Amino acid sequence: MAPTAVKQTPLRGLFVNTAKEQCSIHESGNMVLNALLGDQRIKLDYVEIRREDYHGLDSKDFLKKISNDYGAEIDSDAYDFTIVNYHHFTMAPFVGKPQLDGLPGATYAIVLEVEPHDCLSFCPYGWFDGYIVLDPSVRDDRPEVFAFPRPINQMLPGDLDRVDEVPIIGSFGFGTPGKGFELLVDAVNREFDRALVRVNIPSNIYADDAMASVHGENYARYLARICKKIAKPGIDVEFTYDFMSKDAMIEWCRQNTLNCFMYTRKQSGLAATTDQAVASGRPLLVSGNQTFRHIHDYLRPYPGTTLRQAIERSGSVVKTIQADWSPQSFRNQFVKMLGLTLGKDDNRIDGPAKDSNVPGNGEPKPTMLVISPTCFARNAMDTLSARAVSALSDASQFQVIKTVSQTSEGYARTCFWSKPDVACFVGWEPDRAMSEIAKFRSAYSDCKVILLSAPTAGADDDGAQPLDLLGADARRVVKGIAPFNTQLVSRQPGPARVGLYGYDAELEIGELSAILSKIDREIVSARVFIYLAPSDDPLRQIALSDRVRMLNRQMTNATSFELTPLPSSTAERIDCLAKNALNIVRYRASDADILTDIRDLALTTERPLVFTRTGKFPGQPDGGVYAEDQRLTHFMEAGIGAQIAVFNALAEGRFVAEIEDLARTLIVGKKNKKKNASSTSFRDLANGDGWIVPGAKPALLVDLADDAPRERSATDLSKPDAPVEQAWLYDALRIALADREEARVAILGDAELHAATKLRQDGITFETTAAADIAFVSNVVAGKQELELKLLQLATHLNPGGTALLLCYYAESYQEPFVHESSDFKTVTPEEFDAAMAAESSLTCTLRPAITSRPVCISPPAFTPPPVGLYVIEKREGI
Repeated sequence: MAPTAVKQTPLRGLFVNTAKEQCSIHESGNMVLNALLGDQRIKLDYVEIRREDYHGLDSKDFLKKISNDYGAEIDSDAYDFTIVNYHHFTMAPFVGKPQLDGLPGATYAIVLEVEPHDCLSFCPYGWFDGYIVLDPSVRDDRPEVFAFPRPINQMLPGDLDRVDEVPIIGSFGFGTPGKGFELLVDAVNREFDRALVRVNIPSNIYADDAMASVHGENYARYLARICKKIAKPGIDVEFTYDFMSKDAMIEWCRQNTLNCFMYTRKQSGLAATTDQAVASGRPLLVSGNQTFRHIHDYLRPYPGTTLRQAIERSGSVVKTIQADWSPQSFRNQFVKMLGLTLGKDDNRIDGPAKDSNVPGNGEPKPTMLVISPTCFARNAMDTLSARAVSALSDASQFQVIKTVSQTSEGYARTCFWSKPDVACFVGWEPDRAMSEIAKFRSAYSDCKVILLSAPTAGADDDGAQPLDLLGADARRVVKGIAPFNTQLVSRQPGPARVGLYGYDAELEIGELSAILSKIDREIVSARVFIYLAPSDDPLRQIALSDRVRMLNRQMTNATSFELTPLPSSTAERIDCLAKNALNIVRYRASDADILTDIRDLALTTERPLVFTRTGKFPGQPDGGVYAEDQRLTHFMEAGIGAQIAVFNALAEGRFVAEIEDLARTLIVGKKNKKKNASSTSFRDLANGDGWIVPGAKPALLVDLADDAPRERSATDLSKPDAPVEQAWLYDALRIALADREEARVAILGDAELHAATKLRQDGITFETTAAADIAFVSNVVAGKQELELKLLQLATHLNPGGTALLLCYYAESYQEPFVHESSDFKTVTPEEFDAAMAAESSLTCTLRPAITSRPVCISPPAFTPPPVGLYVIEKREGI
């Protein structure tokens, strides 16, 4: 008799979405819902909650409200899980953890807004049992966090054999700053003589009113006027303002030869517009903005890929994305998440496995090391060097590692685990660059070096040139970088505000008089702000103030002038630039750094920027925006279209593409190193006095509060509760294990610490009786006495030829607060370590830290731990 088939009972869940409004939040929830509805392993009930219904609800009322909307009482025991389309704008102000705790079953949050390096910036960690992060590029080791592919529910083949005699370039999105529609028109101008640019900007319930204040008119209509004005003959621009259904939007994208998005915004989350573009199957191109990082894994951004190249080549790439982001891929990841969070004992769940959803791109990316003498915060914009470091940190064609060190001897220690292919020196003075690069080459002889320097007055405009004298393989003169930025400043009431920069020197008073007269004649009613750079000469400022008062009396129209200090912070500078209806910059070599900063920041605002021919920036592209060439009202009417050519030439994305191309040219001649077919040893990986973690990932450096920079392993980059030294220890153990097949491993110390726990998860079992081939001390060794005890135990537990690893709190003899036994953290000095090793004749130290060039920590803060050093010890053969 045939066995009776067992019918699998699906897991039952409740899906809570925001109410339908003209925004992408509700639609993103629907996108997840539709992807899950096709899975037979789960059953979902669906409810929508309006924002006004959240007020004053406790957990029971919240569940009762859901029951009323659903039409039947919700039985908590009937549900295995609840999915909440949680968003910090629509839900966070009204719903707290107590209310969410009342939801039935395990709770999962859909995370839509994601920072590039912190996926839970806007979603509270610990409130949910799992986080459905709609960003396949996320790398996060927290067990509750899951990177999901974008769930594209409807795919079209794309008809890639179609040829359009007149290319149709399409783009769309809500009317908010940083969408780059004007940049798209300029890019089409550059590559085509005939083309149609189609842009659709639907109305938005949240944004339209706020955006109208920026220019005193509907933002979408303003963009349409600007884009049509800058299009050259032969380039037609068509704007529509339809809020389309998802199917209609996909069909709209299908009609285009190329769907292209040139966003420059600096804000959280991924752009959702590419979902419909991918679903259409048509060729695709995006900018280098981090809002498209989920596309960068597949396709090099503009201008690294041109519009024509995207039309010819990206169709096959879109098909690959369609396969990776299919509903089935999403459902599989969801069921695996249930398995990991609900428990493996439920036979209704497939075997769990946490996928990374990393697209297969073949060979790993080459490594770029960005070296700066100054510590720049991520997304810093206050100096040209800061903008360069920030831009390169998001390069799409390289694995990028940033390091900060005051001396070249420190490079091999802060990045001792990496073997970079190319190093970019950013922000170094020429007189120091030669010695620093020479020292760097002593540690990394095969690494190519690029020196990035700021332009100087009268310098050669050639962007790249060899610098044998300085030791670099190439030099790039960085003429400026207009950073990705998003600002929203309302148009100021009253007379038009005009900002003047670079006019605060006595020798330029004649030019100042001329420009003030031009403003008075052409704008008629204006309020002029003359921004003064910091000066050590108060008499010069007083003289200038007297002259401005005299000029004020000579003006015939309702124009006033006033001197004001130039704001020092980047945020304040952007704010004053954005408040002005027109900004005019005159270059002066004495204030080159400040004025370059002002120019680059002004390019990111919604206000026109004008230059003067008498004070032209060295090497600046000629964009035809000079005060002498047109009436000033012409530039004001042109708006952001006035400086579009200059912006495109100095854009952050173009800078990154140029440096990537230069770097690749330099490393093309390098031979690809063959992988060791057998195993990897410490000696193979050791670089000087350090050790190296293979397969390093971007942005792994962590600056701690003490005086020794430490590195964080790729294994635990995003796990905040894993100490850095435990990540070191785990990666070192993996290297040791790779060198020995079927090695026996012994542990001394706490078996529940991170490194030991990770090894058990990898399937490693620890020896308790027999001698071991590999032994490690899980705790950080504190003090000479504990070190002597651990060395004695290691000598006992190790087989001859075996390897041992231990961590010590490390201090040099001059660090008095650390070397006393009464200190909070008992340390081991180099002298004490040598003495302890001498007492164990069977052991020898093969790798040890050498932190001798570190700045002296004379008086460390209370409770601040000293540096931690990793030691690799071997037991001699024949013992």
